[in-house]
Parts: sequence; C-alpha cells; structure tokens
Amino acid sequence: MAAQRLAKSGLIYRTPLMRCEPLSAKVGLELYQKLELFQATGSFKLRGATNKLLSLTTEERARGVVTASAGNHALGVAHAARHLGIAATIVVPKGASAAKVEALRRYPVTLLLEGENYDAAELYAR
Repeated sequence: MAAQRLAKSGLIYRTPLMRCEPLSAKVGLELYQKLELFQATGSFKLRGATNKLLSLTTEERARGVVTASAGNHALGVAHAARHLGIAATIVVPKGASAAKVEALRRYPVTLLLEGENYDAAELYAR
C-alpha cells in the first residue's frame, strides 16, 4: 500500500541501485546500494515522512503535524507538508546541524530549536 501511495504522490523519485564493489568483494556476495541521496531532500527519510502524511485523514491534515528530528526526517516532513498543504511544526535540538537548520528555514514550517539533544527536543514536541 505504501509503495502505491508514494508512487501516486509524485513526491518520491525512483532511485537507482549501484553495486557496492568494496563490500561485495569483502563478503563475497553481490551487494547493492539504493542511492536515496537523489531524493529531493537527499535522504530515504522522505519516503516515510511522505507516506505518513499521505495516510492522514482530512481532519488530521487540517490540524497539522508536529515532529522532532535532528535533520533528515525533519526535511522529509517539511518537503511533504509543503507539497500537500499541511501545516508543520518541526522541533530540532539546539545543536542540530547548521546546514540542516538552514535547509529547513527554506520551507514554510514553524521551526523550533529546543533542547540540548534529540531526546529533549522530542519531549518538547510531545
């Protein structure tokens, strides 16, 4: 169900697989990497965030969402929320990556820097 929902959304790219030469040689198996860095947010976290937001009811979407994240999940939520017209509040720890915070500021979300670590940010979000 998630695969179909994501495919219909138009928000997720089909990313390529690439053989991982060093690991394949080391373990004697054919190992491949899914290159999720080609997603709009540079991470596989966009898949889960988008799937969750797409599964919300109309009433839940109207209320908006709140999440805590140190970076990639936050970007996934911000990206999906913008495209789906859902208000999002994102809580990141004060020590979050400056690059992630800067990227989040480009989205129309309420961004809160709270807590000294992820656990504190999550507690604040709850």
